[in-house]
Amino acid sequence: KKNFSVEVDGYIAVNFDLMRKLVDELGGVYIDVLPEEHKSLNAIMEYYNRVNKRNKYEEHLKKPGYQKLTGLQAMSYARIRKLDSDFERVGRQQRVMSAIFRELQTKKLDEILRIISKYIDKVKTDISYSDAIELASMLIQKQDIDIKLLRIPVKGSSSAREINKTYFIVPNYKKNIEAIKNFFNNVE
Repeated sequence: KKNFSVEVDGYIAVNFDLMRKLVDELGGVYIDVLPEEHKSLNAIMEYYNRVNKRNKYEEHLKKPGYQKLTGLQAMSYARIRKLDSDFERVGRQQRVMSAIFRELQTKKLDEILRIISKYIDKVKTDISYSDAIELASMLIQKQDIDIKLLRIPVKGSSSAREINKTYFIVPNYKKNIEAIKNFFNNVE
């Protein structure tokens, strides 16, 4: 809203730890872990295992590929950053959020309502509890929901600059505001 003059309505913001708990609550999510992501994911897992005084190899992924990830594995996947770029990292985060959404679609309404009740006070949102219940009912009824994603800055609309010895991605605000408006105007 502040940077791109876009009124945000119906948002939910979660941190990595809450995302991890939600994935575990759902019984895991399916993600296609690419061979080049596999090693990085396990390295992040080792870090969390060390911090939490667990066995170094606990919950290690044995191989890449399409598989069900635990909350810690999904969080580690979403946090991979040194492999490629922040843009790719955002893509991984979007894949985890899409996987959570797909997994929610497999649940019964009472399970979804239990999860909403448990977590709604732990997220940043402008969605009321009653609106969340209504959205959950719609989720159950409509199985062909198409998820649309947009990453800002959009391709070709930013530059990298060093400012005070720190590198920043500087967006072209006009191009990105236009892309955001087009995105929302084309969403059904």
